[in-house]
Amino acid sequence: MADAHVILCGDTSAMVIARIALDEAEILTLATDPDLRRQGLARTVLQSCEDRLRARHVQSVFLEVAADNMAAQALYKGFGYSLVGERPNYYRRNDGTAVAALVLRKALVVI
Repeated sequence: MADAHVILCGDTSAMVIARIALDEAEILTLATDPDLRRQGLARTVLQSCEDRLRARHVQSVFLEVAADNMAAQALYKGFGYSLVGERPNYYRRNDGTAVAALVLRKALVVI
């Protein structure tokens, strides 16, 4: 986490970890405490992360989301992310089933 190209936004209630490579970034993790979901915390930390990425002159941000995670997909769609690819059978569930990863992208307007 001490890497200058890694950004951590949030706290123990909700957080985002992103990694910057030149003028692009990848959101590696977005997590919310299960007991605190549906309170807008994910929106807050995602906005904070995007603001920090813009300040670092990042032009676009990518992320992956499980094809069956409709709540996360709705969050990202609301933030303007669009589908740019799919990785079939990317995630493996505890019961052994495989789920595709959707690759999403958002262009950032740099301030």
